[in-house]
Amino acid sequence: MTDTSPDPGPEAGPEAGADAAPPESPTTPLWAKLGNIIAAPGEVFDEIRSLPVVTANWLVPTLLVLVAGWVGLWLVFQQDSIDQQISDMQEQQIQKMVESGKMSQQQADSSRAVAQKFTKVGKIVGGIAGSGLTTFISLFWWALVLWLVGGKIMGGGFTYLKAIEAAGLASVILLLETVVRNLLQITCGSLFAGPNLALFVVDEFHQSSLGALLTPVASLLPESARWADYDIKDLKLQVLAAFDGMVFWGLFVKSVALSRLSGRGLGPALAWIVGLWLAVTSLMMTVGYAMQRLFAGG
Repeated sequence: MTDTSPDPGPEAGPEAGADAAPPESPTTPLWAKLGNIIAAPGEVFDEIRSLPVVTANWLVPTLLVLVAGWVGLWLVFQQDSIDQQISDMQEQQIQKMVESGKMSQQQADSSRAVAQKFTKVGKIVGGIAGSGLTTFISLFWWALVLWLVGGKIMGGGFTYLKAIEAAGLASVILLLETVVRNLLQITCGSLFAGPNLALFVVDEFHQSSLGALLTPVASLLPESARWADYDIKDLKLQVLAAFDGMVFWGLFVKSVALSRLSGRGLGPALAWIVGLWLAVTSLMMTVGYAMQRLFAGG
C-alpha cells in the first residue's frame, strides 16, 4: 500500500525553529525617545547603544534647542525692563573705565553713541548668532567628553558619531532649560533670572508676581542679600548662577548616557561628568574674573 500521508516539508523539522532568525524588535520612534529622555533616559541609551547611528536622533533635538533659543531671545528682548537693564549695565561699565582712567570722557561719549546705535534689532541678531554657535559647540564638546571618557578611558569602544547621537538626545534637557530660563527672564524682567540660586538675589524677582508666589522662599533671604545693581561679570553672581537645577538635571542625563554606552556603573560616570563640568566652569569663571580685573584696572 502506498503511503499517502502529507510530506511535512523541511520547515516542520525539529531544527527549523533553531535556524529561524529571531524577529527584529521595533525601534522606538524619535518623538518617544525625546520624551523618554525625561522619564527614562537609561532605556533610550540602552536602545541606541547597539544600533547604527541615526542622524535625526541628534539633529532634531539640537535644532529644537536652536529654535527655542532664538524665539526665547526675541521675546526676552521685547521687554522694556530688560532693554533698560542692558543699557544700564553698559553705562556702568563705561563709567567704571572713566573713573579708573582707562577711558577719557570724550571716548566715553563716543562709546555711548555707538551703544545707542546698536539697536534692539542688533542685539537680537547678535544674540541669535551667539546662541547658534553656543548650541553646536556644546553638542560637540559633550560628545567629545562622552567619546574620550566612555569610548576610550572606560573601554566602551563606541564611535564619536555615537557620542554625538547620545549628546544630541541628552540636549532635550537643554531645550527645557532654555524655555524655563526665558519664561523666568520675562516674568521677572531681568536677564539674571533663571532656575538657579542667582534668581533669589535678583531684586526684580522679589518685585515680580513670581516672587510674591514664592514669598516663603524669598523671605529666607535678608534685604541685604538682594542686589538692585549688578554687573554681569560679578564673580558672586556667576557662582550663584552656576548652581542651576536644570543644568544638574542635564549632567545627570549625560552621566546616564556615559554609563549605558560604556557599560560601567552610574557612580563613576557621574564623577567624570560632574568633575569635568566643575573644572571647566571654574576655569571659565577664573579667566573671566582675571580679564575683568585686568581691563578694569584692578
